[in-house]
Amino acid sequence: MWKTASKILLNLFLPKTCINCKKNGELICVDCLSLIEISENQYCPFCFPPKITKQGKTCPNCKKQHFLDGLICATSFDNKIIKQAIHLFKYPPFLKELSKPLSCLIINQLKLLNNITSYFSDFVFVPIPIAKKRMLFRGFNQSQELAKEISIFLNIETKNILTKKINTPPQTTLSKNQRIKNILNVFSTDKSFENAGSNKKILLVDDVFTTGSTINEAARILKENGAKEVWAITIARE
Repeated sequence: MWKTASKILLNLFLPKTCINCKKNGELICVDCLSLIEISENQYCPFCFPPKITKQGKTCPNCKKQHFLDGLICATSFDNKIIKQAIHLFKYPPFLKELSKPLSCLIINQLKLLNNITSYFSDFVFVPIPIAKKRMLFRGFNQSQELAKEISIFLNIETKNILTKKINTPPQTTLSKNQRIKNILNVFSTDKSFENAGSNKKILLVDDVFTTGSTINEAARILKENGAKEVWAITIARE
């Protein structure tokens, strides 16, 4: 009841207008969506400076130190519309409907990558989870909402096989080393996944890739519990 009342009040005081140009009709209008440039290249998730790799595969050197096999990002987090959209998606007023235009960016990126949809045909979508306290506060998991939209395009199943056991401080407030420590051992896998055999291929879904600490930790837990391959897909990359 409270959530319904909150949504009615939100619609009264925040009618659906473009977050950028304020035109009525959509949260991101067609014109402003066209101002978000889809990335021409994909890069190794961990190389610095960034190194172009085929379809975002983790390079051999970085594979020695990390668990993620590859990363696909739709655009750059430097784009001001993207920054604003993701902020309004994850933080008050929690505009859940932004999942549709934001997931469209990922879908458009996937269309540009040769054979990637067929490559992911035997993968399972796994949203990066949030803690129960955060879920109650926000009302939804932004990664879950993105996965719902993209899984339709890829025609692959979404499974919530990861749980976040601890409500950690936001990663945005921390340094790279602090982020690694902050996220260590916070995820666990569902027992059904642990007992599901060896041919487990996972496509993690999240909003932004910054240092990769969260996604790499999720990949570590999944691989320790039998995942054969773990990729990630995000809206943007810093």
